[in-house]
Amino acid sequence: MRSRHYLTADCLDAPCESAWMSLYLSGSDKNFLNVTGLTRASFHQLLSRFAGFYAT
Repeated sequence: MRSRHYLTADCLDAPCESAWMSLYLSGSDKNFLNVTGLTRASFHQLLSRFAGFYAT
């Protein structure tokens, strides 16, 4: 018999409270580089290129 485990939306953090937002808004540049492999300047350059595809 197969057992399935899953998460419901109720247990997820609000997007503004996610680990990514914490790193993005207040993490050190060294931590940002270690997590993404990009400097903040490089990340923002990529973000500006792709932002048009994700604008709401």
